[in-house]
Amino acid sequence: MPRPRSSRPGPASGASTRRQEAPRSLAGQLALRVAPRAGKRVHAALQALGSVEPYAPARMLILHKGAKVSDATVKSVVQGLLRDGLVQDVTPVLRDPRSGLRLIPTDEITVRFRPETPLQGTLTDVRRAEGVSVARRNEFVPSQYVLRVPQPSGKRTLDIARRLEARADVEFAAPNYISGIKR
Repeated sequence: MPRPRSSRPGPASGASTRRQEAPRSLAGQLALRVAPRAGKRVHAALQALGSVEPYAPARMLILHKGAKVSDATVKSVVQGLLRDGLVQDVTPVLRDPRSGLRLIPTDEITVRFRPETPLQGTLTDVRRAEGVSVARRNEFVPSQYVLRVPQPSGKRTLDIARRLEARADVEFAAPNYISGIKR
C-alpha cells in the first residue's frame, strides 16, 4: 500500500506536512563548473553565446543565452567544452518558487532513510541502482547521508533525488543546491 505523501517530513523543517513546489528551470540559463585553469578559455567561448556571469566561490560560470542564439548552437559549444575537459559539468539554473532564490544543483543529495530500514543493505542497493557513492554520514542523525552523484550534468542529480524520494524506505531525499543569499 503506498504511503501518504503528506505525512513525510521535509528535509529542512523535519515537520512539514505538505510537499514543497519543485524549483523551475530559468529559461536560457546554464551553470557550468569550470576545470582548474580553464576559466578564461571557457569564458571566451561562452561570450559568443550570450552574457556570462562569473560565480567564483564554486568555480562556475552562468551563461545567459542570447536571444538570437539557438539551443543547438549552445549544445554544440557546451559539448565541445565538456569533451575537451574544460568544463566538468553543466546544469540548469533553477528558481525556488517560494523564496525566489536562484538555485544551482550540485553533485550531492541528502537522503534520510526510515528508522526501520536496514541501512547497509539499503545503501548497497541504492549505490548499485543509482550509481551514487556515500560522501558522508550525518553524525547526529545516523540514518541520514549525503550521496555523491558522478557526472551530475543536466538534471541527473534532480532525477536521482526524485527516484530516491519515491522509495518506500526513504523518509526524504533532496538535492543540495548552491544558492544566493536574500538580504
